[in-house]
Amino acid sequence: METGKNSSEFIPLFDKREAQKCHLALCIYDDSIRIGISHLVSKRHLYLKEFKINSWQNDLEPFFEFEFEKAHFKRVSACAMNSKNLVVPTALFDDSTIENVYGLSFKQKRGQKLLFEKIKILNAFNVYPKIKGLEEGLISSFKNFKNTHYYSIILESLSRETKNSEEDRMYIHFNSSSFDLFIFSRDKLQLSNNFQFRNAEDMIYYILNALEHLDISRDKCPVFLMGEIENNDNSFLALRNYFSELIFMKSDPKYSFGEVSIENPHKDYVLFNQVVCG
Repeated sequence: METGKNSSEFIPLFDKREAQKCHLALCIYDDSIRIGISHLVSKRHLYLKEFKINSWQNDLEPFFEFEFEKAHFKRVSACAMNSKNLVVPTALFDDSTIENVYGLSFKQKRGQKLLFEKIKILNAFNVYPKIKGLEEGLISSFKNFKNTHYYSIILESLSRETKNSEEDRMYIHFNSSSFDLFIFSRDKLQLSNNFQFRNAEDMIYYILNALEHLDISRDKCPVFLMGEIENNDNSFLALRNYFSELIFMKSDPKYSFGEVSIENPHKDYVLFNQVVCG
């Protein structure tokens, strides 16, 4: 276990005695974990840090004991970030056969179990694999926690973000080798899809095709960015050539970072929006 990977983003305001008034949010990557703590009463984000994890089952309990002395948090959520998900319409969803359905789209590891949750805005279920060892590691430190997936958090957050909107909007969430594209016309979701891409040209091709198919003008469509993208990335520079309004997303406005300045809040959009999607 490696502590303090991104120490420059550390928010040093968390008091362990306040844990019972706080939400502990976890973003789970392949070999690391990003942690955010939000105070449910004062509506402030108090803590942000990233750690390397070698073994979910073996490292989590000693890690939480070292970092938080097994503080008793009011709520805990763990969000899978890199696992492949399948969106299944409610009318077709059957939890007794969902493993077979998921297996038609993705190769499953032997013994791999699936989790699922309802996405209201899509009237569908989001199905994704359980991270081996994660639940066992969490249950040793916390009695109650919620498993979720980044796709569910984003769509639930965007359904509130676009409520009563009168414009076309495009939202893009970037992962290391893929991006999720969400296009809204006013407050109605028109497209939700994940695209694998090798370079910025691939990304632009997929986006422009989607807008053309939906007959949405890129000149009047603001683009909101989340996840692993910065203003000097090739992806950002390519988008700037085609869209006049690029906006980095922040966490839900109900919560603030107080006096602490966070350099890239859009990177942790999923992390800190867990508190309002619990």
